[in-house]
Amino acid sequence: MTQLVTIFFGILGLGIMVLIHELGHFLAAKANGVDVEVFSLGWGRRLVGYQHRGTTYQISWFPLGGYCKMKGDSALREAWRNEDLEYPSEPGSFFAASPWRRIAIIVAGPLANLCFAVIVLSLIWWAGFRIDSPGNRIVLASDYALDAVSEPTPAQAAGLQSGDRVTRIAGNDIANFQDLRRHISPAPARDLPITVERDGMLLSAIITPELDPDTGAGRIWVYPWIEPIIDVRLGGAASIAGLRSGDRVVAVDSMAVRHSIDVVQRLQDGAAPVDFTVEREGQPLTFTVVPDTGTEDLGLGFRLPQSRSPRLSPAAALTRGIDDTWNTMALTFGGFARLFDGNARNQVAGPLRITYFVGRAATDGFENSFGAGLVRFFRLLCLISIVLFIMNLLPLPALDGGHLALYVTELIRGKPLRPAVVYRIQTLGMSLLLVLAITVTFSDILFFVGR
Repeated sequence: MTQLVTIFFGILGLGIMVLIHELGHFLAAKANGVDVEVFSLGWGRRLVGYQHRGTTYQISWFPLGGYCKMKGDSALREAWRNEDLEYPSEPGSFFAASPWRRIAIIVAGPLANLCFAVIVLSLIWWAGFRIDSPGNRIVLASDYALDAVSEPTPAQAAGLQSGDRVTRIAGNDIANFQDLRRHISPAPARDLPITVERDGMLLSAIITPELDPDTGAGRIWVYPWIEPIIDVRLGGAASIAGLRSGDRVVAVDSMAVRHSIDVVQRLQDGAAPVDFTVEREGQPLTFTVVPDTGTEDLGLGFRLPQSRSPRLSPAAALTRGIDDTWNTMALTFGGFARLFDGNARNQVAGPLRITYFVGRAATDGFENSFGAGLVRFFRLLCLISIVLFIMNLLPLPALDGGHLALYVTELIRGKPLRPAVVYRIQTLGMSLLLVLAITVTFSDILFFVGR
């Protein structure tokens, strides 16, 4: 049942993003006097549809994607075949519109994705939502051997210590670890004023996040300090051994623990089975946990503190929505280098994986509450919409940015390129797009096989 819900919300989410994008093209075309022949969600043969005022609205058999076919697309092919030097200029044709109008139509699609993200993020901040996040207390990664770090880390260089509470970064209050990430991630190689609380005293320093080459984001090499209160999965090894959700771990294999990182480090260093000493209703109890056969999964996690975001005024919510959108754009631009570092196969998701991530975000959230599921679902849609805005404006054939480059060139030259040239560029672009689609789909298949 869970898998069906994941698939449903994944397809629904991708359908919403495509609908918003193509609706931007559609409305701009109508506003500029260009006729739209087909408005399709999905590709390939039509499943269902109807015709209204000269436009066929349809859902096609392959549900991942869509298109908005404007009058003149087919005539361009005929002009190329007949070696015409003029574009099809019948009334309502896309190519009969001025370059500025064509530019407006092309830009409207990506712009609709961007506006969608800003509006939805603003509505989320205005309505308020539940936050499942560790607090603002930190653990230095350099104090543990979980990740390979190059010392000194940014946190060490700034004089931070495990147990510090980060209270401000660059003039912004930090209430939890999400806030910390939100201000660190977009700022690699930037000097940021940071204030921490230690032993009741406020200390100030300058911290310079380093660039994470895998994500394009800034990082300072700290973990969240999570109290070692566990949630136990029914039927898992921890549950079978007698551990319960709400138990507080005080020792693992007789080694005292203060937070979740102590537990994780001890589990990584030790061998199975594992002795857990927990505090339950004020009493210490010890249980021996044997991992599931063939895995190291103990079937337990750590309980995150829950809080509510403040309900912001419409103006403040809009400001926060714009801020979140801008930060995501900055991270996306910073991550473009990943496409050229030799690891693109592992880091670029195709439509199948995007569908899975969107659906998974929704189902994971619904396990907590209906509202939490909707918030996670739409926040991920906003993130992907922002990425689509940027990617579609890249000056590559077949993408909106490729068409935009053609019409800007036409404005500069004072005359359009020959139909044959434009058609060849579009054909090349579609071929490249097909190769890219096959590549990322193969990458998605490898991702699912490896799960």
